[in-house]
Amino acid sequence: MLPEETDDVTLIRVCDVASGLSGGTIGVATGAGCWWFFKKFKTCKKVGVGVATSVFGYIKDKCEGAQN
Repeated sequence: MLPEETDDVTLIRVCDVASGLSGGTIGVATGAGCWWFFKKFKTCKKVGVGVATSVFGYIKDKCEGAQN
């Protein structure tokens, strides 16, 4: 739990960490799963990065919205 008196910068950092971890994890998992089936590194790398970016943005938006 965060203390009652936290500033906006602390909350934004918490959201950055949470979204970064979740985005990175699912991005790597998606890229690895793609490569496992299709063996096309460049394509799977793009897929993994795309998924990671989307999840990062989604989680960050939801987290920052919940803090306000």
